[in-house]
Amino acid sequence: MLAQDRLELVGFDVVELEDALERSATEKWLDQAETGQRVVEGLDFLLVISPDEQWILLGQPIEEEEGEGGEEGLDVVTYKLFIVSTANPQLISLVDQALYATFSPTSDYLFVATGPNPIVYDLEDMRGVVLTAIRSGLENYPCWVSQWSNDGKVLIIHQQFRFDDSSAPRAWRVELR
Repeated sequence: MLAQDRLELVGFDVVELEDALERSATEKWLDQAETGQRVVEGLDFLLVISPDEQWILLGQPIEEEEGEGGEEGLDVVTYKLFIVSTANPQLISLVDQALYATFSPTSDYLFVATGPNPIVYDLEDMRGVVLTAIRSGLENYPCWVSQWSNDGKVLIIHQQFRFDDSSAPRAWRVELR
């Protein structure tokens, strides 16, 4: 099982960007980073292959049931995430409920959008770091990686109130070292 630290790892710099409102007005605001990962479509579960083909991410869809008093579940699809290395075929549980995940272009890191904070997994050390500087949710305040540097060390995270409501936009630059 991957360890999840509640502290920012030494060397993880998280800086909120002041131009989120301007960014949200562009066509590229909702874009997700192209990292070279492959998503296998047409399955009853999520299957993502890392850019270097050394990691396979599996996502079991979470069935949302009606809550007490007839409340409905989330309006978005969430997944229980697992990862397996092609070098060591041991299935490792990552998180119980996530919106999505994306590998860095170098396959060294995995960003997972989940609540109450997103998580960055260092796949070499098999450690997950909760980005405590960024509050996120599954339905309200979702966040996603809009850009990732080619060397896998810098990512830009975008966030808005809901996927269908671009109010309250925010953006961060995260540097991994």
